[in-house]
Amino acid sequence: MRFYRQIPHGSMTSDDWHTWPASSSSSSSSPQATLTSVEESGKGAELGADSAHFARASGSRELEEGEDLERRRRTPDGLSARSDDSSADRMGVRGYAAGGGGGSWEVGKLAFITLFLGAAGMSNWAVLAYTHDFVGREPLPDIIFKLVPEITVAAKFGDILVSVCLACLALLLAFHQNRSIILLRVFFIAATMYSMRSVTLLATQLPPGYADNHRRCRERRNFSLDRFFSRWGEQTIRFGFQGEEGMLCGDMLFSGHTLVMMVCLLTVTHYLPDKWKLLRVFPYCFAYAGMTCMIVSRTHYTIDVVIAHWLTTLIFASYHAYAESDLFMDRRQSVLHGYVYFRLVAWLEENIVPGKVDNVFVNPWEQLRARFFRREQRRDVGGGHHKQVSVSSSSTFALPSA
Repeated sequence: MRFYRQIPHGSMTSDDWHTWPASSSSSSSSPQATLTSVEESGKGAELGADSAHFARASGSRELEEGEDLERRRRTPDGLSARSDDSSADRMGVRGYAAGGGGGSWEVGKLAFITLFLGAAGMSNWAVLAYTHDFVGREPLPDIIFKLVPEITVAAKFGDILVSVCLACLALLLAFHQNRSIILLRVFFIAATMYSMRSVTLLATQLPPGYADNHRRCRERRNFSLDRFFSRWGEQTIRFGFQGEEGMLCGDMLFSGHTLVMMVCLLTVTHYLPDKWKLLRVFPYCFAYAGMTCMIVSRTHYTIDVVIAHWLTTLIFASYHAYAESDLFMDRRQSVLHGYVYFRLVAWLEENIVPGKVDNVFVNPWEQLRARFFRREQRRDVGGGHHKQVSVSSSSTFALPSA
């Protein structure tokens, strides 16, 4: 007595053909006959003559292509790669068997996130240009301000530590094999945080915490569109940076410096390979020292830093708890899936294999060279086209006799 498992009706590409679990010593596990035969004794029976003929018809060229695809499938960014050129794309594209437009969709997502981040940043600067004339000049009481005197020079150290945290993130992205997936997530989380910050800045205007606010802040004037757009353009050109004098005041709740440092800290510690786990102490030191500098220099109130810390951690953790579910079904069944924000996350992550990405460092130059070499090879063999084998109800194979 033998049992047969029929392969689902449809079509099978040469990629699927060659990556089917097969044994070189036994044809019983081969998909070439589109069925599996298992004897009661535990040994697989040989397939019929038609199956063997069909297996030979695939040819040596398809076998070489299948081996090449298998190597590519193991190396790129934790993706579900297929025959399309998008399998090597660093955006984490899950290629389509028919060679569809998956790559263009991923480029569109990157463009969307980039525009989202740019719009979120510009909205911060627009709110600051508007609220400056309504912000008070008397600092509010703060428990740290009562315990520690104002240390003006700490503000410069805080800015330096923000740059150091960004450098740590840049190094991680340079050497991580899944850099494009990480960059997509970082941009989206940062854009989300800056959008939230625009709302809090507009809702409640806190006066600066400096002892000499009247000297540091620009003069308050009546609102006018010309002055608003002039300030907004100035902040956009300078990417939000301001000098110690002639400041636009009111850029307080919550701390943008802390936002940036926390995103860098959480990303580096989450995606750093275990082999380098001892290095995780450095971003912690840089970020928390920077947050301390923000408070003791009176650049931000303690509440600004605390809220930024908590909110960034919450958004980062929620995003990854949802995105790193082992199955797409787990995402849909999650309580987070009921919120519109996470429906957007599901769209961004739909072509990225569920589960945690592999945290592995690679040589970026070797990776670029290998990718370029693969593209040259595919161009030489006809642009990476792969033969498609139709397996339909009209295709019949001789079944082994019982």
